[in-house]
Amino acid sequence: MKKLIVTLFFSFLINAVTVAQTESEYASENMYLQGRYSRGVSNSVAAIPGYMFGNDGAVFQIYIYNDDELSKIGEVTAHGPITDIFVSAELNMAFVTTANFGLEIIDISNRAGPEITGYVKFDATSEAVYVYEDYADGAKAFVLTSYDGLYSVDVSDPTNPTVISNFATYGQGEDLFGDGNNFKLYVADGNSGFEIIDIANPNQMQRLGRKDTDGIAKGIFVYDNTAYVADYYKIRLYDVGNPAAISYITYFTTAGHAYDIVVSDTLAIVADGDNGVEFIDLTEQQYPYYAETEGAALSVFYCSVNNKVYAAANQGGLYEIKAENGEIVSNFKAGGNAIGLAFDESKLHVADGFGGYVLLDISDVSAPEMLDKFETQTPAYSKGVAVAGDYAFLAAGTSGIIILDVSNTNDVTAIDTITLSSGVAYKVFINDNKAYVACGQGGVRILDITNPASPQILGGFTTAYSAMDILVEGDYAYVADFLDGMEIWNVSDPNNAVGIATTNQPVNGVGIFKKDNYVFLSGVTSGVRIVDCSDFDNVHEVAYIRPNNYGETYAAFVNDEFIYTADGSKGVHVIDYHNFDSLKVVGYFQTGGRARDIYVDNSEEKNIYVADEDDGIYILRYEKTDDVENSENEILASFELKQNYPNPFNPTTTISYSIPSVIARSTALAGTQSVVNVALTVYNALGQKIATLVNKKQAAGNYTVRFDARDLPSGIYFYTLRAGDFVATKKMILMK
Repeated sequence: MKKLIVTLFFSFLINAVTVAQTESEYASENMYLQGRYSRGVSNSVAAIPGYMFGNDGAVFQIYIYNDDELSKIGEVTAHGPITDIFVSAELNMAFVTTANFGLEIIDISNRAGPEITGYVKFDATSEAVYVYEDYADGAKAFVLTSYDGLYSVDVSDPTNPTVISNFATYGQGEDLFGDGNNFKLYVADGNSGFEIIDIANPNQMQRLGRKDTDGIAKGIFVYDNTAYVADYYKIRLYDVGNPAAISYITYFTTAGHAYDIVVSDTLAIVADGDNGVEFIDLTEQQYPYYAETEGAALSVFYCSVNNKVYAAANQGGLYEIKAENGEIVSNFKAGGNAIGLAFDESKLHVADGFGGYVLLDISDVSAPEMLDKFETQTPAYSKGVAVAGDYAFLAAGTSGIIILDVSNTNDVTAIDTITLSSGVAYKVFINDNKAYVACGQGGVRILDITNPASPQILGGFTTAYSAMDILVEGDYAYVADFLDGMEIWNVSDPNNAVGIATTNQPVNGVGIFKKDNYVFLSGVTSGVRIVDCSDFDNVHEVAYIRPNNYGETYAAFVNDEFIYTADGSKGVHVIDYHNFDSLKVVGYFQTGGRARDIYVDNSEEKNIYVADEDDGIYILRYEKTDDVENSENEILASFELKQNYPNPFNPTTTISYSIPSVIARSTALAGTQSVVNVALTVYNALGQKIATLVNKKQAAGNYTVRFDARDLPSGIYFYTLRAGDFVATKKMILMK
């Protein structure tokens, strides 16, 4: 009986047709996300009675507090680093803005299992959000973007938020304060001061008034018709009782740079980027106390129910502080800043900025897991990492090189630290029992690591300005210099290195990669420069490309097929470089924050590992377009439908198939283009049509298609290829 059911099901598949197609929610071209390890800094915080809400990079976190104790009970990962959090107890929803993505709505009715229910994308970075729940036709969210003004969004249906209108603000958006009872929004506009917006009609917002400040308006809070502006250099007070005639009252000087402020009765609480959280007695006009945080305090929130202050302190994480005396009750440290990568079989070594070092298990690319970490001490800031056997060499900024024993992946330990006499350790490269360290303006230092537990400094050399990255091949070191482009040094004698060539280009060189006779130089402001080094007497640039309009390229990885670039806030690009006269971007993916380093493995899948400084690790895959894989000279013997990869999968997988060249040869003699009707269709276990991934004519060649099943339940699915008279079906498993 079972055999009969299967036979009937396959028969049904052969005759089925559908037109649905799934699209990715990430901004991408021919690239898709396989997995993430998302951690970063904490820069936003909110609270309601009984709960605190914060972020660790893109991870939205919920904490429960009882008396003087905080405990994390739930979290969910957003599409990018969270920049602001607004919590509505009335709606049981959290509204978060994310860098490089937009507004995301999170259902928090189950505190232990928050879920993203809907989102809206914006082109500019979303900086702040305020929600008013009591409009007659439902709740509205107001989203402030960095350069694209203020958006009103209908969020009455959290699963389908809709943009209503856009309002042009004066400057760079920084912060919002909402007075819903009076339908007013107060907008901190950076260098342009602040303004007051009428939101009585979300379809047509209007400016009621504005005021220039002398500094940079980073945060704003309104209490009893007084606007308190965190103006970077000072706290400035303004009378806003009449928005059309805003008047200046006075100012308070903060110890450091003011980023945010909240006010309660006679107390002002300031997020100080240099000194932590400051408490100001407004009656006495003095600073009775402050709470010193480990990182830069960027956001503060006051909860009158328990008289506690909650602060987001960048790499220092989240803090709970008593308002009456500034005593720190608890602290949850943030993840770090992924800057550098090193790949080692199924492990990924991460230079994690203020977080130090992280070791990840990436045997399952869809779910990378942390094996262990090593936390460095301030002011160390890990920028690069290299691996040799059982040891990882961490370039830790002003702290020099920290050598870690990683033989026990569950117990990473430091065995030595090499302090540099000058410069900052940016990157490190291992070659033949030597470690070569790019030390910025300190040049390059060369270490003997024959005995990793007792390394010795052999020598070094000074580049023209600032050595940012280094690669060594044989007797030659190739150095990315920030103002001198690419330099080549003979390092056969570490005590007497000799400079032999330079491109002498002010291209802000920060990354270097060599393949065959070509060096690929990454420049923060100049993209990728390809330099021919086959003749040291004639080192010259042969091509360059800016993968994006800003050319913000930090690193490049090159294999036989493509150049892969980490392009800061513009994400990741894939470049076809086989014709130097016509370099071409063929793939793109927007990461959540700033892509700083990149590595591509040798597997058949060519997994792409990206270190995002604000958002941890992205694991991507590039899908070649139909034309990239085809070759006029390639001879394919027969049709083939391959097993999807990965399988099981969550939530995306790739399906590959081949169309034989014999079709092309059979009609090419007649001078016509050979094509065949191709349909690639997905069905569930009941035989219901789910998606048509391909439905068009295609010529002979190899093809790859991605299937996105994020909206489907776990279970068994089938995909069928029908091309001419050929029909084949395979099974795949979605496991969430």
